[in-house]
Amino acid sequence: MFNGYQCRWNFSLAPRANHGASRESPTVFVEVRIAAYCFPALWPAPHTVGRRSRAFATQPSKWHAGDPILCVGGCLMSILVVGATGFVGGDIASKLALQNHKVAGLVRGGSAHPKAKQLLSAGIEIIAGDLRSPETLTHALKNAETVVCTATSMPSATDDGLQKIDHDGTLALIEVAEQQRVRKFVYVSYSGNICEDSPLEAAKRECENRLLASRMDAVILRPSYFMEVWLSPALGFDPENGSARIYGSGNAKVSYISAMNVADFGVVAALRKYAEKNAILEMGGSEPLSQLEAVRIFEEALHQKFKVDHVPTESLKSQHQSSDPLQKTFGALMLAYSKGDVVKGAAAIARQHGVVLHSVAEYASGFRSATTGVVENQEYTSPFADVHKKATAFKDRVAEASKNDAEIRERRLMQEGKDWESLTKKPD
Repeated sequence: MFNGYQCRWNFSLAPRANHGASRESPTVFVEVRIAAYCFPALWPAPHTVGRRSRAFATQPSKWHAGDPILCVGGCLMSILVVGATGFVGGDIASKLALQNHKVAGLVRGGSAHPKAKQLLSAGIEIIAGDLRSPETLTHALKNAETVVCTATSMPSATDDGLQKIDHDGTLALIEVAEQQRVRKFVYVSYSGNICEDSPLEAAKRECENRLLASRMDAVILRPSYFMEVWLSPALGFDPENGSARIYGSGNAKVSYISAMNVADFGVVAALRKYAEKNAILEMGGSEPLSQLEAVRIFEEALHQKFKVDHVPTESLKSQHQSSDPLQKTFGALMLAYSKGDVVKGAAAIARQHGVVLHSVAEYASGFRSATTGVVENQEYTSPFADVHKKATAFKDRVAEASKNDAEIRERRLMQEGKDWESLTKKPD
């Protein structure tokens, strides 16, 4: 055991010449290499140990997100990803599996889930379980050393998802993980600058506090607004049709971050041993931009003028007062978005974790490739090449969820009307 993790070592035994030892009795040196997560901020150089022990020599990390974190012989961890069928969770699980760690995904419906086949092909074990059913979690967590939770009911939050998944389900997951002696728990929350009252805000902060009070090592990831969501058709930012919905004045700056970079942070957080028991990472993109500055970047990338439509702050405040949990949450997020979210020190945090931040300009360039088929540099493949399809699918999900919620509300009102009618109906 090393730093709480089980490591398998590979030893290279060889004589070392020209070091004061005779050929007849060569000094034997042992070279030891260990995974980067054993020493959080350092990539270990080869070390040699002779008759006299020597202090470990280290050098600054040269690791970048996406590079393998493997020791010679393989230092493997058992990791459960909760939310593996989502974009961020799926990316984290796939990258960890590529590094030969034993990765499992908690999947509602198990192998019958539409995305199960994709996860299995990436070398990810499928474990049937559901945050709505805490009794399914004990078995799922039985052999896990580390848990990474990216699960959320957003953006649809159907069937009271904000309460049952984001709040109750995640708290149950933390509780069972502690009972099963999980060593580390990585939780994807959202920016600490967002503090508008909402069911999502209450769920995130309560889960954070419960996790920090647990016996487990805790890493809380607090990313700012995802550029793939807030600069997408799902929320009125529609590059294909040259239109952009602006919340508030559009002048407040936001540290837009790519969901792919959040996944990069998740991989490092799962593997790294931090100096402190608990770590909270406030995460943002390469530079803060206002909504209007983002529009100009897209206009330049797509060579077209955008039609801009402003949503007044008063309208956002009105939505924030909604009694509907989902509408109140969206109102809170949009209101906070209009006020801006600048994450100080975001670039430094990224460098410390070996994460190369994507920019809004890269994202816009990817949209250009996806919508026009134009690739300006054939040697460069944008990581956002298929973002248009993802954004469209996200928009469809939101529309479908809204339609379903409307139908549910209509049926409820109709039933209430019938009940009222039966109560007020005069007897014959």
